[in-house]
Amino acid sequence: AILYADEIIIPASTDVLALIGLRNMMRAIEKINNVFKHKAKVSMIIPTMFDARNKICKDVLKSMKQEWGEILADPIRVNSKLKESPGSGKSIFY
Repeated sequence: AILYADEIIIPASTDVLALIGLRNMMRAIEKINNVFKHKAKVSMIIPTMFDARNKICKDVLKSMKQEWGEILADPIRVNSKLKESPGSGKSIFY
């Protein structure tokens, strides 16, 4: 799919394994671009599952900002009420 894309948007959760995976993905995109003389550009990285109460989330977001600050979007936060709604048999809108 990367060979057919001109622009890439990568969602990544704010945990350590996702950060490692994101680094691997960025290297893989660079390698694909070099080998196939392609110019797919990562235009945005979207941090997801961000919980400001969790230290590891803040640390991972800080690392993402240091490495890819110019293309890093604002994080999408975790909403515990959304997670709880199926368990109580309610729609997310209630």
